[in-house]
Amino acid sequence: MWIKLLGADSMGSLMKPQLVNGKWRKPIIQARQKKQLRSYFEKAGVPWIYDADKPEVHSASAYNRKPKGTTFRNNYETRLAMIRKNLATMDDRILKQRTERIANKEPTMDEAHMLGVYKALASEAAAGKFKQ
Repeated sequence: MWIKLLGADSMGSLMKPQLVNGKWRKPIIQARQKKQLRSYFEKAGVPWIYDADKPEVHSASAYNRKPKGTTFRNNYETRLAMIRKNLATMDDRILKQRTERIANKEPTMDEAHMLGVYKALASEAAAGKFKQ
């Protein structure tokens, strides 16, 4: 095993698996040998620099990510703004709708009869004005 270390550029690359021609190869220095090397380093008083420091809390982990939330909660402020805008113009819209409904309503039988009477009276009054 120690002969492998002589021809290496860096010991860190020997401890990682390598992708060669689309296939992964095992690390040249296996975990058991890595542990043995680490103990030799500790006995010699040399710091071991070949392990990457891992944070205790992984920010990329799904367990520590903020939940996406429901559609209702995500659109809550937008909905409130739209409701407030609609409520501000509600009185005018209600008045407009009521006047349109009254204007477009077909007259009932009694109303149709009364309209006919009003027309007749108006024509008589108009006819009397022109005779004089």
